[in-house]
Amino acid sequence: MAKKKKRKKKTSGPKSPSPKTYIKTKARQLPIHECLISEDWEETGMAVIVVARTHKNGHISCGVFSIDMLCIGVTDTLFGFNMTEHEYEQFHEEFTELSSFEECDYALAHTIIYGAVEFAQKCGFQPHKDFSVTKYIL
Repeated sequence: MAKKKKRKKKTSGPKSPSPKTYIKTKARQLPIHECLISEDWEETGMAVIVVARTHKNGHISCGVFSIDMLCIGVTDTLFGFNMTEHEYEQFHEEFTELSSFEECDYALAHTIIYGAVEFAQKCGFQPHKDFSVTKYIL
Protein backbone atom coordinates (compact mmCIF):
# COMPACT_ATOMS: atom_id res chain seq x y z
CA MET A 1 0.00 0.00 0.00
CA ALA A 2 1.37 3.42 -0.95
CA LYS A 3 2.05 5.90 1.79
CA LYS A 4 0.56 9.34 1.49
CA LYS A 5 3.05 12.14 1.72
CA LYS A 6 2.25 14.94 4.09
CA ARG A 7 2.33 18.33 2.47
CA LYS A 8 4.03 21.09 4.31
CA LYS A 9 2.18 24.34 4.45
CA LYS A 10 4.06 27.12 2.78
CA THR A 11 4.69 30.09 4.98
CA SER A 12 5.44 33.53 3.75
CA GLY A 13 7.46 34.54 6.76
CA PRO A 14 6.35 35.89 10.11
CA LYS A 15 2.99 37.61 10.11
CA SER A 16 2.67 41.15 11.37
CA PRO A 17 0.42 41.46 14.39
CA SER A 18 -3.00 43.04 13.93
CA PRO A 19 -3.26 46.73 14.83
CA LYS A 20 -5.14 45.87 18.04
CA THR A 21 -2.55 43.29 19.04
CA TYR A 22 0.31 45.66 18.28
CA ILE A 23 -1.28 48.43 20.35
CA LYS A 24 -1.96 46.10 23.26
CA THR A 25 1.57 44.72 23.32
CA LYS A 26 3.88 47.47 22.07
CA ALA A 27 2.26 50.92 21.99
CA ARG A 28 3.37 51.89 25.49
CA GLN A 29 6.99 51.43 24.43
CA LEU A 30 6.70 54.06 21.68
CA PRO A 31 7.73 57.62 22.50
CA ILE A 32 5.04 60.28 22.86
CA HIS A 33 4.61 62.36 19.72
CA GLU A 34 2.10 64.81 21.19
CA CYS A 35 -0.80 65.14 23.60
CA LEU A 36 -3.71 67.47 22.91
CA ILE A 37 -6.74 68.41 24.96
CA SER A 38 -9.81 70.45 24.11
CA GLU A 39 -9.33 74.03 25.34
CA ASP A 40 -12.59 74.30 27.30
CA TRP A 41 -12.23 71.10 29.31
CA GLU A 42 -11.92 72.81 32.70
CA GLU A 43 -15.07 74.91 32.22
CA THR A 44 -17.26 72.18 30.76
CA GLY A 45 -16.12 69.02 32.54
CA MET A 46 -15.92 67.44 29.10
CA ALA A 47 -12.67 66.78 27.27
CA VAL A 48 -11.43 65.32 24.06
CA ILE A 49 -7.87 64.09 24.43
CA VAL A 50 -5.49 62.91 21.73
CA VAL A 51 -2.40 60.91 22.67
CA ALA A 52 -0.09 60.22 19.73
CA ARG A 53 3.00 58.01 19.70
CA THR A 54 5.78 57.70 17.11
CA HIS A 55 6.93 54.37 15.66
CA LYS A 56 10.58 53.69 14.81
CA ASN A 57 9.72 54.13 11.12
CA GLY A 58 8.36 57.64 11.79
CA HIS A 59 4.72 56.62 11.46
CA ILE A 60 2.25 57.64 14.15
CA SER A 61 -0.42 55.81 16.12
CA CYS A 62 -2.84 57.70 18.30
CA GLY A 63 -5.76 57.29 20.63
CA VAL A 64 -8.64 59.73 20.84
CA PHE A 65 -10.66 59.82 24.03
CA SER A 66 -13.97 61.61 24.60
CA ILE A 67 -14.27 62.15 28.33
CA ASP A 68 -17.17 63.15 30.59
CA MET A 69 -15.38 63.95 33.83
CA LEU A 70 -18.62 64.63 35.71
CA CYS A 71 -20.31 61.25 35.36
CA ILE A 72 -19.92 58.80 32.46
CA GLY A 73 -16.12 58.70 32.04
CA VAL A 74 -14.85 57.54 28.63
CA THR A 75 -17.90 58.05 26.41
CA ASP A 76 -16.15 57.24 23.14
CA THR A 77 -12.68 56.31 21.98
CA LEU A 78 -10.92 55.32 18.79
CA PHE A 79 -7.43 54.80 17.48
CA GLY A 80 -5.43 55.50 14.36
CA PHE A 81 -2.68 53.02 13.61
CA ASN A 82 0.67 53.38 11.86
CA MET A 83 -0.27 56.52 9.93
CA THR A 84 2.33 58.34 7.86
CA GLU A 85 3.12 61.87 9.01
CA HIS A 86 0.98 63.17 6.13
CA GLU A 87 -1.96 60.94 7.11
CA TYR A 88 -1.65 62.03 10.72
CA GLU A 89 -1.53 65.70 9.73
CA GLN A 90 -4.72 65.25 7.68
CA PHE A 91 -6.36 63.50 10.63
CA HIS A 92 -5.10 66.28 12.90
CA GLU A 93 -6.49 69.02 10.65
CA GLU A 94 -9.90 67.35 10.36
CA PHE A 95 -10.04 66.78 14.09
CA THR A 96 -9.06 70.31 15.10
CA GLU A 97 -11.70 71.78 12.77
CA LEU A 98 -14.31 70.40 15.16
CA SER A 99 -12.89 71.97 18.30
CA SER A 100 -9.99 74.05 19.59
CA PHE A 101 -7.15 72.10 21.14
CA GLU A 102 -4.06 72.92 23.12
CA GLU A 103 -1.01 70.85 23.85
CA CYS A 104 -0.95 69.24 27.26
CA ASP A 105 1.45 67.21 29.33
CA TYR A 106 1.10 63.43 28.98
CA ALA A 107 0.71 63.09 32.76
CA LEU A 108 -2.30 65.44 32.70
CA ALA A 109 -3.94 63.49 29.85
CA HIS A 110 -3.36 60.19 31.67
CA THR A 111 -4.67 61.57 34.98
CA ILE A 112 -7.84 63.02 33.44
CA ILE A 113 -8.69 59.83 31.56
CA TYR A 114 -8.07 57.37 34.39
CA GLY A 115 -9.60 59.73 36.97
CA ALA A 116 -12.77 59.93 34.88
CA VAL A 117 -12.83 56.14 34.47
CA GLU A 118 -12.50 55.62 38.23
CA PHE A 119 -15.18 58.20 39.06
CA ALA A 120 -17.57 56.79 36.45
CA GLN A 121 -17.11 53.24 37.74
CA LYS A 122 -18.14 54.46 41.21
CA CYS A 123 -21.32 55.82 39.54
CA GLY A 124 -21.94 52.47 37.82
CA PHE A 125 -20.62 53.34 34.35
CA GLN A 126 -18.02 51.37 32.42
CA PRO A 127 -15.71 52.94 29.82
CA HIS A 128 -16.55 52.68 26.14
CA LYS A 129 -15.94 49.12 24.87
CA ASP A 130 -13.00 50.19 22.67
CA PHE A 131 -11.16 51.49 25.74
CA SER A 132 -10.03 47.87 26.14
CA VAL A 133 -7.65 48.64 23.25
CA THR A 134 -7.01 52.38 23.41
CA LYS A 135 -6.00 52.31 27.07
CA TYR A 136 -2.73 50.71 25.93
CA ILE A 137 -1.82 53.91 24.08
CA LEU A 138 -1.75 55.60 27.50
